[in-house]
Amino acid sequence: MVSSAWRRQGHLARATDIAVRAAQDVRADRSAPEPARLAAGSSLLATAAYTAAKRSDRQTAHALIGEAAQTANAGRTPPDARTDAGIQQVLLHQLSVHYLLGDAGQAIDLARAIDPAALPTAERQGRFFIDVARCFDQWGKPLQCYRALLAAEHAAPQEIRRGAARDLAGGLLHHDRSLPGVRAFAGRAGVALT
Repeated sequence: MVSSAWRRQGHLARATDIAVRAAQDVRADRSAPEPARLAAGSSLLATAAYTAAKRSDRQTAHALIGEAAQTANAGRTPPDARTDAGIQQVLLHQLSVHYLLGDAGQAIDLARAIDPAALPTAERQGRFFIDVARCFDQWGKPLQCYRALLAAEHAAPQEIRRGAARDLAGGLLHHDRSLPGVRAFAGRAGVALT
């Protein structure tokens, strides 16, 4: 996606604008079926909200994630449809928006509304739990952070070797005596143990 490329290069305002324009174009394109347009539009708006949050633009991030949720709800698929688009995907982005804006408590409240089993892949489930762990870490709750990392490992063991999980595991080593098994977990995550 073009906006993601701009985001990775640090051009956050441009990346946000590109995603918003793409969402508008997709929703206006009547050649595609409405559910597909709504799903794509909500995904693009959620991406734009995430990017706005990365540049600490609280007002824009909240407005865009709200619009993404409305769009996803309008095109909601049946509850048994396990698709990548839709309200669960928007909620995942909203969780990240809260985290990026430093609102860990709100992110944790929101995480309770997300059903990890409804996420389409084990990888997505693992990343959800890592995001939850990041929020608990930001909130200063090491035990809950550790539990979320263990849930991530259970859902998708390969995900704990990613940078964010590895960094969290390294940070949890400071609580080694109060978190049984954290040293072994950090080793499995790829943290160099001394």
